Order: sequence, then C-alpha cells, then structure tokens
Amino acid sequence: MKTKYPFQIDSIVHKSKTIIRTFGMEARLFSPQEENEEREPAAPLEMHEGYSVFKGTLITKEGTDRKFVTFNIPAKDVSYIYKKTSMVMAEALKNKLKSVNKVTKSEDIPSSAAYTVKMTSGTLKGKTPAEILSESESNKEKLENQKKWLIDNVEKYPKNQIQIDAIDEALKLSAEGKLIVSSSSSVTNEGELPIIEIYSCPPKNVKPLDGDGRYTIYDILVTYDGSKGMPFTVSINNCFAPVDRSKGTNEIVMSKAVSKKKISMALSEEEWFTMVDTMLSHKKMFENLTYPEQLKLAKKINDENRIGATT
Repeated sequence: MKTKYPFQIDSIVHKSKTIIRTFGMEARLFSPQEENEEREPAAPLEMHEGYSVFKGTLITKEGTDRKFVTFNIPAKDVSYIYKKTSMVMAEALKNKLKSVNKVTKSEDIPSSAAYTVKMTSGTLKGKTPAEILSESESNKEKLENQKKWLIDNVEKYPKNQIQIDAIDEALKLSAEGKLIVSSSSSVTNEGELPIIEIYSCPPKNVKPLDGDGRYTIYDILVTYDGSKGMPFTVSINNCFAPVDRSKGTNEIVMSKAVSKKKISMALSEEEWFTMVDTMLSHKKMFENLTYPEQLKLAKKINDENRIGATT
C-alpha cells in the first residue's frame, strides 16, 4: 500500500460528533527553467518559478456530505507568513505574561483559575467565572449553560477544558460561600491583541477550467484572534468564473461566478505554527538542493548573452 499524497508535508484533522475537518498542505516547488516556449522563465537565482507553490486543501465531511476547497501560497510568500506569525505569537505571549503578573502581584485578587481564566465565546466572553457570579446570582444558570456548551465541544476544542475547570472552581467557591466579590476580580483587557491579519490574497485564477471555460478561482484570509481558544482561522473561497482578457489584463469577472464554496477552519497556535514552520523548512531545503544547478544555469545564460551581444 502506498500513500495517496506523496507531496503532502503536513495535515491537521479535527473531529467532532457531527463533522470532520481536514487541512492538508503539499509542496509543489519548481525551479526556473533555461527556456520555455510559452513564457519567459524567472531568473535562475530567483530559485522559484511563479507556479512554485504550497498547495493547500480544506475538507469538511458531515455524514455523506463532503466539501472541499483548494488554494495556493507562492513559495516566496512563506518567509513573510512565518515572520508575521512569530511576531504575533510573541506579542500575545508577552501580553499574557503581563496579565499573569498583574494578578499574582495583587494581594486582593486571587490567582486561581476562577479569577483569571476568561470565557472566550458567547455573551459571557471576556469575563472570568468569578466576575460573572459576582455580578448577579442569576448568572449562575448562564455559567452552567456555558459549561455545558464547552463540554459538548471539548473534543473539537481541547482548550475548552481550561474554561470548564475554571467554572467548576467558581461554582464550588460560590456554593461554599468562599467566592471573593471584587470589582477587580479578573484580569483587564488592557494590551489584548486585536484581530490581526496574518496573510491574505485577492481572488486569483488558476486551472483547471470547468466545462464552460471558466477558471478555478480562490482567495485566502488567515487571521489571529487571541480571545479564542483556537486563535488562527484559515478562510478559503472557491468558485468558477470567466476571465476577461480583452483589455490586455486578466480581469476575473466575479459577477458571473458560479459554484461558490467557502470553508473556514480554526487552528491552535501549535497547529498553525507547525504548518508554517514546515513550509519554510521545505522551501529552504528545496533552495539548498537546487542552488548549485541554478547557479550553473545563471552562468551559462549570462555567458550566452555576453557572446550574443558581441556578435
């Protein structure tokens, strides 16, 4: 038995009771050629042709319903994505450490999970369990409902367990009459990162074409939202649309797009960083492997051009 995906470099699978989401990435890397009958190749020492890409696929499977979208990330974009990802994660960690220090340095604010772990979704988003119970007795039911939702989705989002444990602790303290009511019982939002765009590209047209000559179209958006347990989100749109070349440019006529599909997948910091780090590693290995031949090709073309200019 052989693998079905020989060029795959990484894959991420999320399973819940009703749906399976898969994110796969393949390395489709190509060096500049000496010559091409259809187009002028890139310069040899640029190391990559324009179609040298990492090909991504997002798949959702719900029962018998299976949907997928595809997209390309040019090899030259990977270093930028890696740098942006690293910077955002470093800043997020720095802010988290600042928040922890604010809690641990205060004599009035307990440092346990009930007072420091914030809810990351729903109407209670941004508040700790202790703060929620301190505001009103009626909030106990809201907190229990939030806990139920977190438990139902813990398989999909493992970090939900942190919030579940914090809620359990707050409910226990409240039942025992030990809950400390304080207007400053939680860490503030000061310094929390906004939603940050990590990478995006406008609609691009690629082959294959459909039966009516429309191109495959894709666009990409990757964002970071530190308030979520799975902070990175990859959103991909696919469709088929005609391309107008009458003005000498490749204008995608999105008003005539058909077969539109959109899939988004939330990823943990570890999952997204591992994916990007693997892409960068493959890019560098490819360049190290092909550099000697590309350098020979560059010298050969340069010599031929010099001779041609003197004849």
